[in-house]
Amino acid sequence: MHGTLAVLTAGTADLAVAEEAAVTARLMGCTHTRVIADIGVAGLQRLLARLDDIRSADVVIVVAGMDGALPSVVAGLVDAPVIAVPTSIGYGAALGGLSPLLATLNSCAVGVTVVNIDNGFGAAMAAWAPSLYTAFPFQLNLSRFVPETTEAVPRNTWKILKLS
Repeated sequence: MHGTLAVLTAGTADLAVAEEAAVTARLMGCTHTRVIADIGVAGLQRLLARLDDIRSADVVIVVAGMDGALPSVVAGLVDAPVIAVPTSIGYGAALGGLSPLLATLNSCAVGVTVVNIDNGFGAAMAAWAPSLYTAFPFQLNLSRFVPETTEAVPRNTWKILKLS
């Protein structure tokens, strides 16, 4: 795997799943992997304080339980692909991970891929797989894709403005 991978957790209870993703990525050859813990939406200032570190990553894995909001927030702040890992951590209406799974599946942010509950391994493999097809660091600048018009845009009508 080429490039840099950031693995984020919403809370410290999500660390086991995040470490599974980080260790898997390192075993697959991603030597530039960093875990940034406890930056969930309940303390948004902690996320904003680490934003430069997060934006420097080529791919971001976001591990979140409870309400599963962090992947959507991160995807709205970065140009890199975001891989969401809902966790079974939480109580009440978290329903063993079903609530964050549904929240991440319904994300309106661009560039979010969702793996199954507690699947840190699957997230690392999703981050690693594109590197099989290129010798260059995997990076997708989502800001290059804009609608052709500000009027109602028919489905799948997108224009690439800048290729470099």
